[in-house]
Order: sequence, then C-alpha cells, then structure tokens
Amino acid sequence: MQAASILILALSYGLWSLSPGNALWPDTANIPKAADGPADTPRAALGVESNLARRLTEEMGAGAWRTEGLTIGALSGQLSVPEHRLRGVINRELGFRNFSTYVNEYRIAAAKAALRDPSRQGVTVLEIAYETGFASLGPFNRAFRAETGQNPTAYRKSTD
Repeated sequence: MQAASILILALSYGLWSLSPGNALWPDTANIPKAADGPADTPRAALGVESNLARRLTEEMGAGAWRTEGLTIGALSGQLSVPEHRLRGVINRELGFRNFSTYVNEYRIAAAKAALRDPSRQGVTVLEIAYETGFASLGPFNRAFRAETGQNPTAYRKSTD
C-alpha cells in the first residue's frame, strides 16, 4: 500500500514537471537567435529571457565591451557568476559561437555608427578601433569584415 502511494506520487510529479505549461522548464525553443532591430542594435540585446542573460545584456549595454582585452573570466567576475554559466548563456541562450563573437558584435555595432557619423569623418579608423575596445587594427579589420563583408574604410565610403 505504501509503495503504491509513493509510485502514484512519483508519477504525478513526473507528469506535472513535464507538462508544456509548467514554468519549471523554460521554453528555450522560442528564444529568438537573431531578431531584427535598429541597424546597430546587437542581436545579443534582443529577445533576452533569463535573469543572467538580462544582467549580462545590461552590463554590456553599460559599456563593458569597451574594455580592451576583456575576458570571459573578468566579465563573470563582474557579474559574480561562474565562468561556465556565463559561457552557457552566451552559447545556448544568446546563440553565439563564442565569447569573442559576442563581444565583437557590440564593438562592431559601435564602430559602424562611428564610421557613419558625419561629424567623425576626421577620426581615423585606428582611433575608432581603439575606442571600441580593439587592441590593434588587424583584429578590428578581421572582425569588421566578418560582420559586414567589407573593410572599415570601404564601409565609411559606402555610407557617404
């Protein structure tokens, strides 16, 4: 009799926890990976679901991405979370291949805005690279080309 009631309780809990409307397991299938937003809004800032993803997006929105040499370890320290949890949110929830792709999206969005700004035509591409957190021109050019399909100078000329 006791074993049968434990079995019934276990089955009831199992059915409840696996039911589609249960908030115990968030529906990660509906998290957008690349939503459309304003031209320079990083996709990382769109459709954020979990608390950690929201905190991460706020931290990045406050300019953490501008830090030259930013590492996932340093960012996880700022957020007071283990590095593996932060990496999981970046990869699985936000849909990025790795940490640098995630950070570069913010940096390239800011660089594109600076390159399009008519009042900043006298600012060199190297200065914009430094302002956006890149340590040198080579990595900036590679990341920019990967995101836009052209180098920063060509991008600036095409927006004139």
